[in-house]
Amino acid sequence: MNKESSENYSDFTTSTIGGIVGLGIVSGLLTFGLAKLLEKFIIGPALCKSASLNMCNDSLVYAYHIAAIFAGVIAVVWLVRLLVYRPLLAVIALIIGTWPLYGSFFPNLSWSWAIISLVILNILGYLAFTWILRSYNIVVAIILTIITTILLFILSSL
Repeated sequence: MNKESSENYSDFTTSTIGGIVGLGIVSGLLTFGLAKLLEKFIIGPALCKSASLNMCNDSLVYAYHIAAIFAGVIAVVWLVRLLVYRPLLAVIALIIGTWPLYGSFFPNLSWSWAIISLVILNILGYLAFTWILRSYNIVVAIILTIITTILLFILSSL
């Protein structure tokens, strides 16, 4: 890495990349497992006791959203331990950008495809946002993050 590039960006080493890939795997597995547990033992029974069948059908959607937020909290701690620059912003951007997928895509997949999709999504998402946010120029980092998050949200909504 040349001197100019290291002055403009925080370090992004192979060990950091490996840690982020590990985070994506753990986060994807955690999101799926927690969503299924929440849906089966907490949200499903609570919503299905009410008279609204529509809310009962959406219990897995709510469970995925809650699980994504919980996995995001774990991800912030993980990224801080990896010394990643602006970890909270990276996690918030990924959760906002992929929010529609937790309601329309993942609940309709078989368990194996849901796990694979969540792991791949988290690996690529965390790698992309941590790479974008490593710029020391806060204005550039924020603008690129907002644009990427909006584009990801739009693509997730299709």
